[in-house]
Amino acid sequence: MSGVWYSVYDDAWVEGSPAGIHVDHVVPLQEAWDSGAHAWDPGRRRAFANDLDGLAAVTAAVNEAKGAGDPAQWMPPNADHRCDYVAWWIAIKARWELTVDGREAGFLRDLLGGECRGLAIWVRE
Repeated sequence: MSGVWYSVYDDAWVEGSPAGIHVDHVVPLQEAWDSGAHAWDPGRRRAFANDLDGLAAVTAAVNEAKGAGDPAQWMPPNADHRCDYVAWWIAIKARWELTVDGREAGFLRDLLGGECRGLAIWVRE
């Protein structure tokens, strides 16, 4: 199998084998667990893990660099995608009713008041 994939996190095109592509949980599973998923039943956890609106095809290198970090710990190296990433993160957290810790909230607040001022966030129900 081969093809061409675009990784928005690092503005990279990957051609050929999909071996260099990972499917990233925008809100990592560990972050979701720490933010309230630990209290969910297995069916809800499975639904979160497989929610296509919360998944991104990205290069393996950028996904490994991200790890389980929240935006205060990691942001996409593609500066043109930072605000979209923040909107995506907030929408996922809101839709799944996940909490935001103090450091994460402060970082997001600073972005929304500065670089991402006026950002529209759409939350799918």
